[in-house]
Amino acid sequence: MTSPEPVEDYLVMAWPAPWADADIMRTSGRLEHDLAHAAGAPQPQPSAPARSKEQEALRRRLLRG
Repeated sequence: MTSPEPVEDYLVMAWPAPWADADIMRTSGRLEHDLAHAAGAPQPQPSAPARSKEQEALRRRLLRG
């Protein structure tokens, strides 16, 4: 039996950040297995190189508008 109305809602927020381990709030063994063995699983990315003083000054100016 299916429901025409949504039965669950999720809020997913993402932002750029250096690679870190995932915080998993709740999961099942099946989901963990599927994620660990997914063919197209993303690989960790290296951290971005540090910005020069000039790049940081430009970034701050652009953010101020």
